Amino acid sequence: MLLIGVGSVPTAIIGLVFQDFFESLFSTPATLAVTFAITGLLLHATRWAPVGMLNEKTAHWGMALAIGTVQGLAIAPGISRSGSTIAIALFLGLNREYAARYSFLLSIPAICGAFVLKATDVDWAQIQFAPLIAGGLAASISGYIALVWLLKLVQTGDFSKFRWYCWAMATFALAYALVA
Repeated sequence: MLLIGVGSVPTAIIGLVFQDFFESLFSTPATLAVTFAITGLLLHATRWAPVGMLNEKTAHWGMALAIGTVQGLAIAPGISRSGSTIAIALFLGLNREYAARYSFLLSIPAICGAFVLKATDVDWAQIQFAPLIAGGLAASISGYIALVWLLKLVQTGDFSKFRWYCWAMATFALAYALVA
């Protein structure tokens, strides 16, 4: 829990201080070409990550700060939050299972914080709750399935396979940016 708290601090600072900058990146397809390519390269590099031995008992606050900083930068569109945090955790020497579990747990305060921050911008009187609930359930079910699949890939060392998706999306975004 302490490492989750420590890792959440840089995420919160980056999100609050650079919120407008990151939101401006969502309007530029060329940005997606670059950020998807970066995510793909990071995932590709995990093929050479050392076999980690560190876990929740041996990881330290410096690692939590580094992973939390990467999570904060993943606010940029095209940067995978889970991909980048797991990759950095692997490079820092965390074992595969703990890297994936820590990444997932670190997302909870970030998601809750982003919700609270953005909830004040919503006109709740205009919300139709049936589609919201249906969408939430669909996202929960598909998210759970994706998480189970992701954990298997991380544990077997096949995590870098996601690079192909990222590079395909980078190519598509670049083509779109050039045409637009």
